[in-house]
Amino acid sequence: MGGRRRTDRDARLHLDGPHLHLEVRAPAEGAGLLSELFGPAA
Repeated sequence: MGGRRRTDRDARLHLDGPHLHLEVRAPAEGAGLLSELFGPAA
């Protein structure tokens, strides 16, 4: 009741001084869209 719904998607933001790290997890069918938005994985 009122809790978060579990999904296969996850995003994590990590601030490390002047550096910003973004980790996004999504189903395989979302990989193309994520690459268009953020570029290839490092």
